Amino acid sequence: MLPVEPASSADEPETVIDTTAIEGDNSFTFHCTIDDVRDFSCTFQCQVNNQGFVPCESPKNYGTLRPDEYTFEVYAVNSIGKYDHTPASFEWVVASETPTQSPPYQGGEEEGVSDSGGGENATSTPAQ
Repeated sequence: MLPVEPASSADEPETVIDTTAIEGDNSFTFHCTIDDVRDFSCTFQCQVNNQGFVPCESPKNYGTLRPDEYTFEVYAVNSIGKYDHTPASFEWVVASETPTQSPPYQGGEEEGVSDSGGGENATSTPAQ
């Protein structure tokens, strides 16, 4: 839940997500601007899947996530306590995919090559 503050948009920060979770990297970078000028004094609050906003810094990395749908949200708070009333957000899916195996090598063993099988790899794709 966002904090309550007096209704005034003067000096209200805007939160911008610069990079998002793609290709298995569940990381985000973000910044804030005030009147279209980047403000380095802002602090941030982040959450994933409505788990509750907590203080965070850019970059924010969520490490390895289980296959599922995710929503990342972040909002900025400026140096005088005004916050972005509309958090920036990004939705993505961590999908489970089983790698396909190549047919076994037919010409004998090749040094440094093995057919050790698979396992599960996770990949991230933006939600549609």
